[in-house]
Amino acid sequence: MENERISTRCKAALVAGAVLAATVAGAIPSWAEGQWSSSITNWTNGAESRRWTDNHKDVSPTSIGFSGCDFGGAGGVNINLYRAIDYWPDEGQGMVSMDCATKSWGAMDAKGKYYFAYEGNHKINIKRVVVKY
Repeated sequence: MENERISTRCKAALVAGAVLAATVAGAIPSWAEGQWSSSITNWTNGAESRRWTDNHKDVSPTSIGFSGCDFGGAGGVNINLYRAIDYWPDEGQGMVSMDCATKSWGAMDAKGKYYFAYEGNHKINIKRVVVKY
């Protein structure tokens, strides 16, 4: 009888462990497909970042982070995210008013080459830019 009791306890512990593992595994965020970092020096209106390819293999959001910011007297700047389209106007993914922090555009809907552009009247310098996608 004692062996049956231990066996039942072991089974219950295994089931509880499996349920916990499945729950935790579902709560872990997926890893971003890629990222890169750079800086911005003397950007003026219309300046564009480098392009990167999002193969749309995950649901990770696209985010841009700024640190060490000099917005030339402005409190923040407008940043537009675009999907580049050959021989056609690029597709806007939305504009975000950036301060010296990280902002997200959410997961992109399509595979493609993306970039961001600055729109404003001040010359800006940013020591560190981190893009995750």
